[in-house]
Amino acid sequence: DREYYADMELEGFINELVEEKGFGTSDPAVLEQIRRDLLESVERRIDAMILANLLPEDLAAFEEVLDTGSEEGIQAFVKEKIPDLDQKVALELLNFRTSYIG
Repeated sequence: DREYYADMELEGFINELVEEKGFGTSDPAVLEQIRRDLLESVERRIDAMILANLLPEDLAAFEEVLDTGSEEGIQAFVKEKIPDLDQKVALELLNFRTSYIG
């Protein structure tokens, strides 16, 4: 869900990637599609990292929190269960940037 990622400022990160990559087009529709695709890829990587860092016994409870749809609840649960979440997200973004920019 996009709201969950709002605090991570992913859109700014994506905009920087698009600028740095230097696509040979100025077509706003094409650039917007590239941004959407990159954002989805980054979100999937962060989701995978979160799941990989939750203990097996926490997965059922996490699923219940997800089902509530509460962005605040999801954030609180993940931050409680993964104390170094910010560092792990930063590392995931750095790895994504490295693989994307080359």
